[in-house]
Amino acid sequence: MRDETVFSERLSIAHTDYMYLCVCGEIFSSLYELTPVGQWTELQYRLSESYTDMLAFAVIGPITQILVVEGKRIQKLSLNQR
Repeated sequence: MRDETVFSERLSIAHTDYMYLCVCGEIFSSLYELTPVGQWTELQYRLSESYTDMLAFAVIGPITQILVVEGKRIQKLSLNQR
């Protein structure tokens, strides 16, 4: 990702103190998770997609629901992260 052009970044914090980072680049989009102890995990990396917005909006037990808006095809994606 260091060599890629990044257009936008979105950051969201869940009630569990996990942080989620959504990155939209020229040819890719990706979603990352930061744990409270400082460990980054790549949750999703997609070529030819454009994630324009993201929100960690629900925590049910150990599962965090993340809403991602994909701009090229104008879709809303709901991702569940455990």
